[in-house]
Amino acid sequence: MLAFKAVSSQKEEEWSQALTTCRRLLEGLADELHPASTELTKGRALNQAQYVNRLWAFMDKVIESESNRELAKAHVDFLGAWMEKTNKLSNKGVHAEVSQVEAVKAIFHAYLVVADILEYLHNAPSKSGQKDINFATIDELEAVLNVSRATAKEIVKARISNGKLSKEILKEIKGIGRKTLEKAEQAFSI
Repeated sequence: MLAFKAVSSQKEEEWSQALTTCRRLLEGLADELHPASTELTKGRALNQAQYVNRLWAFMDKVIESESNRELAKAHVDFLGAWMEKTNKLSNKGVHAEVSQVEAVKAIFHAYLVVADILEYLHNAPSKSGQKDINFATIDELEAVLNVSRATAKEIVKARISNGKLSKEILKEIKGIGRKTLEKAEQAFSI
C-alpha cells in the first residue's frame, strides 16, 4: 500500500521510493521462502543480496510435475527477469529520474510476481516433509482426517479467521477430538 500511495504522489522522489518498497517486498519474500546461505544452486549465489536467485531456488524446489517442469522453469526465468528489471529500476536511487508510469508498471508487476510465487507456496515442503495443513483443501481435510464435510469446513473457517492453524486452534473446533488431532499431526505439519 505504501508503494501505491507513493506513485499516486506528484513528487518524483516518491516514485523512486515506491520502487524501493517493491524491492524490499521481494527481498522480504525471499528471506521467508529461501533464507540466505553460502551455497550455490545451479551456479547462482544465494547470499543476502541475491534475493532474485533465492526466489528462483525456492521455485526450483517446489515445482512438482515433471510434465510441467520445463514450462514452469521458463515461467520462473521470466519472473526472474522481471524481478531483475524491477531491481534495476529500484536501484536507480531516490533522486534518479523515474517516470510515474515506469514506477506504476514496476509496482503492478511486483504484485503479479508475488502472486505467481505464492501460487507455488502450497507445494513447498515443510521442515518435517509433510504438507502444511494451512494449504490443505476441504476435500483433503475430510479424507485424510476422516471428518465430516461440516468439520472440514470449520477447520478452513478457523484457518481463515486466525490466519493459520495451530494445535490449540484445532482443539477448539467442534468435531476435532484427540484421535483426529493425532491424525492431523501425523498427516500435516501444524
